[in-house]
Parts: sequence; structure tokens; C-alpha cells
Amino acid sequence: MIRGGNEVAVITLCPKTGQKGRWTRDPLGVPLRLVRNLGEGRARDLYFALATMWLLLTCCRRYDAIHWTMTGLHATLGLPLAHWLGIRNVVMFAASGDLPRLRQSLPGLFFLWGMRRWVRRIIVLNQQMMEEVQQAGLPASRAVIFPCEIDSDVYTPPDPDLKADLRRELRFASDDAIIIFVGRFVLEKCLPQLVAAFAQTRRDWSNAQLVLVGDGPLMPGVRKQIAELGLESYIRLPGFLDSESVRDYLQAADIFALVSSSEGIPCALIEAMAVGLPSVVTAIPAMTQVVDNEVHGLRIEPGHPELIAAALNQLLRDPDRRVSMGLRARDLVRARYTMNVMAWRYDAFFRELREERA
Repeated sequence: MIRGGNEVAVITLCPKTGQKGRWTRDPLGVPLRLVRNLGEGRARDLYFALATMWLLLTCCRRYDAIHWTMTGLHATLGLPLAHWLGIRNVVMFAASGDLPRLRQSLPGLFFLWGMRRWVRRIIVLNQQMMEEVQQAGLPASRAVIFPCEIDSDVYTPPDPDLKADLRRELRFASDDAIIIFVGRFVLEKCLPQLVAAFAQTRRDWSNAQLVLVGDGPLMPGVRKQIAELGLESYIRLPGFLDSESVRDYLQAADIFALVSSSEGIPCALIEAMAVGLPSVVTAIPAMTQVVDNEVHGLRIEPGHPELIAAALNQLLRDPDRRVSMGLRARDLVRARYTMNVMAWRYDAFFRELREERA
């Protein structure tokens, strides 16, 4: 968007290694204002909210729109201030279920009241979230779906030599059938069901390997389940990885699996499709808008390990089908989910918003 002539700035909490209280730039040249991070709790939230309002009143009041990517005290207090300054408010929700949860607390209800009065656009990630907008009493006409984007020049299908090299580096056998998950170890990802399904798959495919990339509160339970099933030698838990390492695992794999009960739109799925992997996903709105059944992968009803296992077995039996699905998945990503495509959409979105009458 900056290359397209737009002025953009980001206000965010300071990482541990950041230089707080000053403007800087990220590696891509985007201006950042790093606000002191006081740790967890109310002190951090209040300080960030006050800093955000101060920046709106001083150096940021010339902007046409503000894109709130998280709800919280800073957004609750910032919505009326931005509106008063003539800055158009845009609020983004990152996952299904976030909007309904606002209705369960007084601060959340107050934020929803403020959204009805002062928010011009609501960005969501899938059709289910559009329905949640209406259920929250917000005008559906203000909502728009924007999925995540990836760099398709970084996430690319590997040629056979690269795939073989990556498997050697990651200590896989050349004939291993590698199934991969990337994400947080949280309840909605349904990892115990994926592990149970893999146990069934192992009975038919002695060369099957499962890689669960990520971490989170369910990690101890997942480790215990793996041990109880005797799968320690066949399931890897490399933890959180940097983006380059995640890409290496994806390029070494054969199938991507994501069997969540709830999602916004999973960037990990888009990255897997970009490297040419077919997928096994649950038939929830976040996935069905991305994966066409029998075209880019296989869709199953959530909550059934036996269906996950059956879908994995289908793809493991047919390498040509996996390749064909992976190529179509890659084509879909390049048509809809690249940074260039999404930057063009955001540019058009904000230009249209700027031209609206107050």
C-alpha cells in the first residue's frame, strides 16, 4: 500500500528487543510506533490505551482511517476519539467466536455499543463471522470479508531435489508419508482427534509420520496421548518455529491436516496450499471458503477421528491425486491470497472509505 502512494503507520506494543517510545521502521520499511509493554494486566492495557489516544491527538490525526486489529481498552477509548477527530474507524475480528464473546461482559457490551455509533466498517474473515456481526446487532452493510495473505514467492512448491534435500536435513526417510499440522495447541484445533486419527492411519501405512508444529496449553495433554498410543517414534513436536523453518517442513510434507472446530481463516492452510500441499480440513466456514472438496483437498465433518483417518488414507493411496490437488491449491492461492492481491483490495477499500460522506 505504501508503494501505491498511501501513507501508513502502525502503533503496537514494544517487543522485548524493541526501542520503545519512538518511531522506527520494520524490515519492509513500514513506520512503527513502539509503545512500552508493561507486561500482562490492566497496567499494560491502560498505558497502551493512553499512548494510543495521545498519538491520535498529535501525530496521527491527519490520517483518514484507523484499522483496529484487536478489541480492548485502547479501541474502546479510541473509537469515540478517532470519530471526533474525523478519522474513520475500521475494526477487524480475527477469529470466529470473538464477536459473541463480547456480549458476555459489560466491557464487551460497551464496545459493541461504541461500534454501532462510531465504526464505519467491520472486517471479518469468513461467512460465519458475517452472521455473527448481524447476531451482535451490528449492520451487516458495514461488514466486509478480508482473508489473510501470504507471500507466494516465499511459499513455493519444491522441486524433487529440494524436497529430497529437506527430508534429509529434517531426518525423514525418502519414502516417508508426511502429514503436517501448523498452529496453536488450543482446544478449537482438535489436536487429540488428529492424533487419534493418525493412530488409525498408522495401522495401514507403516511409513506414515505426523508433524505437529506449534505449541500452547494443550501440549502436555497431546504429549501424554502420544505416549499412551505408543506413537513417540512417529509423531514429531518441534514446537514454535520461525517462518523459514515452517516453510521447510511444509515443503518436505505430503499432506496438510487442519481439523479445527472453529477458525477465522487459517494462514497456515493458505501457506500449505501455496507450497502445493493437498489438505484434509473440517467443513466449517473458514475452510469451505478456501478448500473446494475433491479439488484442493478433502473436507470432512468435524468431531470424527475415523473420518479424518479415512480422508488421510484416501490421499495416501493416490500420489497423483495429491499432486493434482496441490497444483490447483497453489493456483487458487496465487489468484486470491497473495500480498499483491490483498494490497490492491485494501487500497481500493480505504480509498472508497475515504470518499464516503461522514
